[in-house]
Amino acid sequence: MVNSDSFTLILKDKMGFSPMGETSIFVLMNEGDIVEFYNPVLGYDFNLPSGTYIIFGADMHCLPNPVDFPLNAVPDNELRIEGDATVFFGDVEGTAYIDRKLMEIHIDSSTWDGIGLAERDYILRHEIAHLSFNTETYCDLLAENEMLEMGYNPSQIVTASDYLLRCKAGNIERAEMSNNRMKKHAR
Repeated sequence: MVNSDSFTLILKDKMGFSPMGETSIFVLMNEGDIVEFYNPVLGYDFNLPSGTYIIFGADMHCLPNPVDFPLNAVPDNELRIEGDATVFFGDVEGTAYIDRKLMEIHIDSSTWDGIGLAERDYILRHEIAHLSFNTETYCDLLAENEMLEMGYNPSQIVTASDYLLRCKAGNIERAEMSNNRMKKHAR
C-alpha cells in the first residue's frame, strides 16, 4: 500500500496497481519533461509500463503481477516482410506512413512533438504492423495488442487511438471499432 502526497516511481518492468482512492500519475520523459497524465479509475486495476513517473495523491496498492488484459484476435498475416524498418521524422502529409520497399516509416514531426507517449506508441506499433498487414483494421488490432502487452491500460489505448483516428473523417469508423474492442475491458 502506498500513501503519500507525491513521489517518483521508476519501473524497470510493467507493474499492476489497484487504486484505493484518488491518484494522479504523470509520465516523465525527455530529461524530466512531463509528457502524459493518467488518472486511474477507482475500482479498476491498472498497469504502468516501464518508465519514470511522478505520482501525486497516491492511494494505491501494488499488485503481485501486472493486470492480464485479454488480447484481440488477429488474423494470419497477409504479408511476411522480414527485416527492420528505419523511422524518419519530417513534414509528412497525414500522421505517418510506411514505405515497404525502402523499409522506412515516415512520421510527421509536428504531430509527433504535440502528442503524448501513448499516442506515439500507437503510431509506431500501427506502422510497424504494416510490415505484416495491408489492412488498417488489422494494424489497429496489432497495435492495441502490443500496447496491452507493454502495460498500457485499455483506457489509455482508447484515448490514444480515438485522438489519432478521429483527426481524419475517413477514420471515424475505425476509431469506433477500436474503442468498442478496448471498452469491453477498459479500466
